[in-house]
Amino acid sequence: MEINNNSINCNNNNNRSDDELRSSVVHKNLDKKIKLAGFELLDVLSVLFLSSVMNLIFGRTSISFLMVFIVPLTVGVILHFGKKNKSENFILHFIRYYLIPGRYEAGERVNELRVKELRRKIYNGE
Repeated sequence: MEINNNSINCNNNNNRSDDELRSSVVHKNLDKKIKLAGFELLDVLSVLFLSSVMNLIFGRTSISFLMVFIVPLTVGVILHFGKKNKSENFILHFIRYYLIPGRYEAGERVNELRVKELRRKIYNGE
């Protein structure tokens, strides 16, 4: 087994038959977060989406510079400092928490239809 900076090479040189696994390179950075300028990809896309919507609405008005550039820049700064020491995809989980209706309690008796609905939501990641 050879270990480089960015990959691990698993060689199996035991003179066995050809039906064994062949050597391959496995990259170690598969679970690394995608970041652009210190922001997660979802944060960058949300700020760009906000800027494009503001441009559609306020693009030809006298306050277009303020609404198209300053407001998204302010939202980006708030996201940057507001998400310090928070978990990965914090905004996505925050939005999902407030969009899913209902109350879930431990030990609550529910009917079979509700159980099927909860299993469907868990399975689909809702």
